[in-house]
Amino acid sequence: MSIPKKIRMSMNSNKREIRDRYNQLGEKIYDLRYREEQSKKYYVALSEIKILENEIFLDHGCGTGLFMDILENPIVGIDSSNNLLQGALRKLSNTEKKYLVQGDVEYLPFRSRTFSKIFSFTVIQNVEEPLEVLKEISRVSIGIKIITTLKKVYDKDSLLSLIQKSGLTVVKIIENRNSNDWIILTM
Repeated sequence: MSIPKKIRMSMNSNKREIRDRYNQLGEKIYDLRYREEQSKKYYVALSEIKILENEIFLDHGCGTGLFMDILENPIVGIDSSNNLLQGALRKLSNTEKKYLVQGDVEYLPFRSRTFSKIFSFTVIQNVEEPLEVLKEISRVSIGIKIITTLKKVYDKDSLLSLIQKSGLTVVKIIENRNSNDWIILTM
């Protein structure tokens, strides 16, 4: 399995800076720094939803594929960092159901209503237009969207307001005192 042809990204300097930062971080340091913290969120989120065999998922901001690797369902991962995607490619098991796209998480290169569920772990605080990102997530999904973001970036009210403005409906806010993140289930 190879990473599909690069999608031409409309990148301003901030997007380039974020992409370059993750490219420099590299796969091993990324995994060492984030695996434990992210894994906790993955399992909390997965415990809140039912997964059906025929569903197709999107891992929005997939990094090195940590989340993708724990799922059996077909899943597409999108990230702007080529280095992190190369790491994902090396680590993913059962690769016939796992697809990687290098692209801009603010302008998803997918048809509307493509994915059964979307998982966006710790992404929206890293983008310039979080409202547009949430609208894009809504556009490409037909089901539940799980969105996490750092509590130090968004207080609860501002996050709920942002989600509401995007047209998404909050189904549940998962309160987890051991997490630095808000975990939100939306429709």
